[in-house]
Amino acid sequence: MNLASILVSLLLLVPQAATEKTSKGDLKITPITHGTLMFEYGGKVIHVDPAQTDLTKYPKADWIFVTDIHGDHFDQKAIDTVKKAGTKIVAPTVVAEKIAGAAVMKNGETKDIDGIRVDAIPMYNLKRGPQAGALFHDKGRGNGYIFTFGNKRVLQRLQAESAIPVSLRRFERFGRAGACRQRYRGARHADEVTTKF
Repeated sequence: MNLASILVSLLLLVPQAATEKTSKGDLKITPITHGTLMFEYGGKVIHVDPAQTDLTKYPKADWIFVTDIHGDHFDQKAIDTVKKAGTKIVAPTVVAEKIAGAAVMKNGETKDIDGIRVDAIPMYNLKRGPQAGALFHDKGRGNGYIFTFGNKRVLQRLQAESAIPVSLRRFERFGRAGACRQRYRGARHADEVTTKF
């Protein structure tokens, strides 16, 4: 492997922030690792699934969204790292039960957080599981989220196979949009920020 190939490989491993113009100001999207990402918008910082990584170099959160109960999405130590006085946490019931003061958001619900619309959509596996007849993510347990920042909508989705027909049909109605999603590549996870604005 030559030096150029090594450098390109290393660059692909480093999360790259993307800034998008919206009708109400800039939106900065920072993929961090696996399902962990951060939005900066309108003076607010939103962390999604802070988990399994050193988050000390990132700004503290005004809002934290957790998608599922598994340790790669719900990590109390990571939450404590990005939390500050006044941080609000939103999660599905199974996670909110474990975090004092967390607000519950269920599949199909919509909330307005500081002028940002957030839709919770189903996040579940159709096929993949630890064994036959069992799924890693059961239907109705976890959330994917669609964030509306001004005139831009961002779909944060977790599992490559989860509810694809439902979530994508719903997402397509939004027209021009961006997607932050995590894709599986073998046994390793790789973050991807796809912008289609």
